[in-house]
Amino acid sequence: ALLARDPAAHVALDAFDSLLEALQVVGADGQVTILAERAVAHVALDDANAVAGLLRSLRKVGADGQVAALLARDPVAHVALTNVDAVERLVQALQEVGADGQVTILAERAVAHVAFDDAYAVAGLLRVLGRAGATEQVAALAERAATHVALTNPDAVASLLWALWEARADGQVAALLARDPVAHVALTKPEAVTSLLQALWEVGAEEQVTTLTERAVPQVALDNAYAVGRLLQVLREVRADVQITALAERAAKGVALTNPDAVTWLLRVLRRAGADQYSTTLAERLPAAGHCDTFFHLEKNREQFRLGREPDGSAAPSWTWNDLD
Repeated sequence: ALLARDPAAHVALDAFDSLLEALQVVGADGQVTILAERAVAHVALDDANAVAGLLRSLRKVGADGQVAALLARDPVAHVALTNVDAVERLVQALQEVGADGQVTILAERAVAHVAFDDAYAVAGLLRVLGRAGATEQVAALAERAATHVALTNPDAVASLLWALWEARADGQVAALLARDPVAHVALTKPEAVTSLLQALWEVGAEEQVTTLTERAVPQVALDNAYAVGRLLQVLREVRADVQITALAERAAKGVALTNPDAVTWLLRVLRRAGADQYSTTLAERLPAAGHCDTFFHLEKNREQFRLGREPDGSAAPSWTWNDLD
C-alpha cells in the first residue's frame, strides 16, 4: 500500500540514501530506479560531497545504469575544489565505481586549483591519489604542497610529512623542511607537538627535532596530563634528555590534576624516564587537590602513610583511643 503511493516520486532528495536501501530490501526495484534517476538528475554537480555520496549509494543498491548516467553529466568538471576533504571523498567514490578516467581528470584539476590552507587535508588527498594510481598527479601535488601549504598547525604539518615520505617524495620532504616549519607552528598543544616530533624524527630531520624540543618544552600547555606524558615518552625516543628534565620539572609543578588516572599514568612515565624527584613533587600535590585516595594508593605511599597523613605532609603516627582528648 505504501509503495502504491509512489514515494520514490515524491520524497525530498536531501536525504534519500536510506530510502534507496529500504526499497531495495523490500524488492521494489522499479521504485529504486525512479528514485535513483531523480537523484541523478537533481544532484548539485558543484558539491563534491553530494556527488560522492550519491555514487556510493547507487553502487550499494546496484544501480549501475544510474551510475553511468551520473558520470555522463561529467561531475568532475564541475565540482568545487575549495573543500579538499570533499574532493578526497569524491576521488575514492570514483575509484570504487571504476571511473578511472574521471579520477585522472579530477586529480589534474585538484592539483592545479586546490587550496593549501589545510596541510592535513592535502596529506589525505595525496594518499588517496596514491592509492588510485595517479602517480603524475601525486608528484605534482607533492611539489605544490611542499612549497605552498600553511605551516601553522604542527599536527597537520606532521601528517603532510608522513604523506610525502610514504610517497617517496624525498625532494619535497626536503623542500618542506627548508621552509623551517618548526619556526612557524603553534606550540601550545602537546599532542600536536608530539606528532610533529615523531614525523621529523622519522624523516631524519634531527636538527629540526632539537630545535622543536627546545622551543616547545617551555611553551606547551599542561592542562592534559595524558598528552604531557606522551610527549615525555617521545622526547625519550628522540633522545632529548635535557628537554625531558625541563618538561618533567614543569609538569611536576604545574600539570593539571583534574584527572587522577591521567596523573597516575604521568607519574609512571616520569619514573620510567628516571625523573624520580619530579615524580615525588607531582605526587605531593595530589592531597591538596583533593585526590588523597590516589596519593595513598601510589606504591611508596601505601606503607609510609598507612595511618594517614598530617597537614604538614608527614606520615601520621600510630595512636590508640587513650590518646584522644
